[in-house]
Amino acid sequence: GYFEYHAPACARISTALKEDFLPFLPTVLPPLLATLEAEVNFSMTDVVNEETAGMESSDMAEEEGVETSVIHIPGQGAKRVTMNTKAVQDKQVAAQLVFEYAESL
Repeated sequence: GYFEYHAPACARISTALKEDFLPFLPTVLPPLLATLEAEVNFSMTDVVNEETAGMESSDMAEEEGVETSVIHIPGQGAKRVTMNTKAVQDKQVAAQLVFEYAESL
């Protein structure tokens, strides 16, 4: 995908081209900035079923890139935490690439 191959390749090219890469910034920066601005889906709900309250390990949800874990919070009980971990990873890559562009120019 874009964040696995294309975007890192553009960052490597910018390192080689330095200032000559400036004309390409209007093309490569918008997807990175949009990713950084996007909200990450996150939810925390009470666990009502005692059977699932014992689930300590992480499980991949039906939706790709979404992870769900049950955690125990003292005084609060069991909570089911669900987060789009793929979106968090994409944000990390986008931030790193913006840094690389800034550093190379």
